[in-house]
Amino acid sequence: MPTREGIKKEVLKRLVENSRLSYRTIASQMNISTTTVSKAVSELETEGVIKRYTAVVNWEKTGCKCIICMYVKLSKTADAELIGNTINNIEMVKHVMHTTGEPPLEAVAVCREDCDAEKVVKEVKGMPGVEGVTYNFVLNML
Repeated sequence: MPTREGIKKEVLKRLVENSRLSYRTIASQMNISTTTVSKAVSELETEGVIKRYTAVVNWEKTGCKCIICMYVKLSKTADAELIGNTINNIEMVKHVMHTTGEPPLEAVAVCREDCDAEKVVKEVKGMPGVEGVTYNFVLNML
């Protein structure tokens, strides 16, 4: 009999591969009860392991023509979490990461046109505590 942690790990692995799997399907694949899967998922959510469910999007098919990766340099006194959350509230921004090294913030924005990318970069550059922004256009999502 697998351990509780082993079950949670395996359920999580399957949800990472396909978050639309039903509890019944996961239970069948793992040869455990649907109730066990449901409890494992509830625990993973309560523990904050599963934060939300999302889709992997092919942005080109939505009409978006460019994706940019921004690298945001902050002043020494800037609050990285506050600035990161502010950047994350920009509609075109899809991900913000607080990283080690310099610069401390990285963000990914999906834009309809190149000029929209320029607007996002300009908006981020104008935020208090931001000393500079460099960015690259994504050529291909692998």
